[in-house]
Amino acid sequence: MQHAKSNDHGDTVAQAIAQGMAVAVSDGSLRYTLGTSAFLIEGATSNHHVIGYNRVPGPVEEGDSHRCKLSGLYAIANMVNCLCRLHAVTSGSITIACDNTSALKPKAVDFLPHPRQKNLDLIQALWRSIQESPVTWKPVHVYGHQGRKVKDSHRCLASLNCQMDALVKQCSAFLFKRLPSLASPHLPIHNEGWTLWGGPSKITSPSRPTLYGLIMDPVTQIGWVRHKRFPLEAKETIDWKACSEGMPALKPSHPRWITKHASAYCDVGTTLVKWMHQDDDKCPRCNASEDTAHVLRCQAEGANEVWSESMAKLTTYLVESRTHPDLQRALLENLS
Repeated sequence: MQHAKSNDHGDTVAQAIAQGMAVAVSDGSLRYTLGTSAFLIEGATSNHHVIGYNRVPGPVEEGDSHRCKLSGLYAIANMVNCLCRLHAVTSGSITIACDNTSALKPKAVDFLPHPRQKNLDLIQALWRSIQESPVTWKPVHVYGHQGRKVKDSHRCLASLNCQMDALVKQCSAFLFKRLPSLASPHLPIHNEGWTLWGGPSKITSPSRPTLYGLIMDPVTQIGWVRHKRFPLEAKETIDWKACSEGMPALKPSHPRWITKHASAYCDVGTTLVKWMHQDDDKCPRCNASEDTAHVLRCQAEGANEVWSESMAKLTTYLVESRTHPDLQRALLENLS
């Protein structure tokens, strides 16, 4: 917790926890890669509540609001555990509310962390803190921004959620103007257990595909360089993540064609000679040596017609889909 305050050392909230009357609400905010969260814990009334905020520990990717929500719930769990230890609370219950159903899952009785879950480090830390807690947790989902919508059945919790939404936005705006960098710091997280790192960045979701990529991707990339598919200096300029995410979006036949074409293991002259299916590697159109690069560069009349037609279709598509003019120009000029 970066900041938390209470005017009675949390005594009123501790009593409410022991009596089963305590409620806690949190919310998160994300601006680029600057994540913040705010939380509130109170009893039957708002007197002597505990309120605070924190900066979400890195790494935080753009659009990852889930990590911000988890950070607020994690702060609540640790604050409640601290209050219980400070005031010798050995039993009780607390209702905890959030407007993100996924972030609330670690509070479920039958929940178990799994490596493929997003933000496993925070999920595991939150789950472990819940397991250590002497009190019972009652997760409740509330809809966000209820101040501008029809109230749901949890009006009080929804109102508190709106307050936390306002507080976390103030905190985010305050930090945004003063921080030299928006990159979230890699802070140690209590109860997260073992950590896995890929260079300077922590791996927050060590699933099997992620681990395979970390281990095998550098080997595969050097294999491409060794087979002279691109020079070594080009390896760092390729957006491998975008390629990986884009492939599944294609029709099933297209990734197969791309793989065969990029690796040069398809029916072109040089490969057919290697496979001893023909005696020469000549292009049937222009009589030059035919490899996969030549298929794209062939200047024969029939090949040029196909190329021109394809480029015209691509140009029309880029215009109709409102692609940024600079990106259109970059794509078309580089292809040409």
